[in-house]
Amino acid sequence: MERILLVFLLLTIVAFGSVLAKPPHTIDMSTNSNDFSSDEKVAQVDQDAPGKPANLSLLYVTWDSSFLYIGVDFAPDGWGLALGIAFDVNKDPNIGFGAVYEPDDSTWRDCWGRFFNHTSPYYPDYISYFWYDGSTITTAQFNRYMWESYPPIVRDPDVHHWYVWYYNDLVSVGGGYTPVASDHSGSTLFKVKVPWSALGGVPSEINLVVYITGADGSAVSSIPYNDNVHDQANEWSDHDNITTYLRIDIAKYNVTLKDALGKSLYGHQLLANGFSATTDMKGVGILPLVPGESYVIEVVSPDIGKVYETSISSADDVEDEITIANYAFRPFDSPYTTITNGTIVQASYDADKGVFIISIDAPAGTASETKITSNDRPYTVEVDGVLIPYTLSKDKYLTATSNVWYYDKYEKILYIKVFHSSIKDIKIVFPLPPVIGGEAYLINKIELLKTLIMENAAVIIVSVAVILAAILIRKK
Repeated sequence: MERILLVFLLLTIVAFGSVLAKPPHTIDMSTNSNDFSSDEKVAQVDQDAPGKPANLSLLYVTWDSSFLYIGVDFAPDGWGLALGIAFDVNKDPNIGFGAVYEPDDSTWRDCWGRFFNHTSPYYPDYISYFWYDGSTITTAQFNRYMWESYPPIVRDPDVHHWYVWYYNDLVSVGGGYTPVASDHSGSTLFKVKVPWSALGGVPSEINLVVYITGADGSAVSSIPYNDNVHDQANEWSDHDNITTYLRIDIAKYNVTLKDALGKSLYGHQLLANGFSATTDMKGVGILPLVPGESYVIEVVSPDIGKVYETSISSADDVEDEITIANYAFRPFDSPYTTITNGTIVQASYDADKGVFIISIDAPAGTASETKITSNDRPYTVEVDGVLIPYTLSKDKYLTATSNVWYYDKYEKILYIKVFHSSIKDIKIVFPLPPVIGGEAYLINKIELLKTLIMENAAVIIVSVAVILAAILIRKK
């Protein structure tokens, strides 16, 4: 008796709680082989449906940055069956599908005309339906309830059950599915992927139920187990009230990124233990993580690579606004994305003159090293109004003990090393695009001349010395 009770308790925990103990992962949708981990099996129940092909006993759930994945032992074995997956994602007991009264025959029906009610607090916002015709899946839909126009319970003589749904092909919304399972052993599964975008984004939790029905009528099997699905001798044609859902908790790392100048960092990648997300135009990115897990979060610039790293000790719905104080992303719509090991205090850009000025702070007695993206080598670099030398070698740049700059034409990166006693103003003069019919700005010629003199000082000195020596010899 104690052993039976223990097994029952274990099955109850698996069926009605979110027990994902390892970070979720991407599922291979090219095959029906079961590549879910054992931790991702969220329900296992015994069924008494009328025939093994109509049974459901195993349910797996996982996700990655783009998709929610569901695996179920849907093995119809030649029977014509429909599989439904109902999703309640908004957690509002007043929004979603409960039941629609069909005026044509005085029945309560769902989006496929099956005899279903759903009971508060679980009103599904979306239902995905699949029809297996005895040999293959011929229809795969992902349908959204019109919750903005209809309450959960609709009884209107002018409203048919199909009026209240937006019908979509699952693949057309970015989802997908595999062939059905071969049997109920768990070695193969019917796998479904649904993009987060189709679910309205990443929710903090998902409540779902999976069920099998026929060409009409009601459910004959559900997972998690619903008593109403098994309360009649002929379950094919009765009416079912779905009351039990499985809750899956999803922690969201919701972050807003800004650079040192307050600019929203759009198009940046957020990385966390295999997950990734891209920030939108407002600099907002969302990573769907596992509650309670620890993560290292990295920010990757589209221009210059990794620019930031932080850790979160528990991924329980974290909302952050991060300002990266040593990073400026395309400041003032210039191409000069900047990263430094100091702190960016301020910056300015004169597009007419090609002059980019950035103020860097670093502890006294230390050197700041700054990288700036540029398709062209600058004419000159000044620190506090004083020209600093250019070196042709990156090795010499790295070992320099005084202010210096270097341009890598292959990386398209400008490197600047500055030694600090206070905040330093760095002025860079970049080439301007050529102007047909004349030079645009005389200042660039002057700056170019300065650069040429500095870069070739040794050659000039030697040449002058040789000329002077020749003159002296001739005079003698």
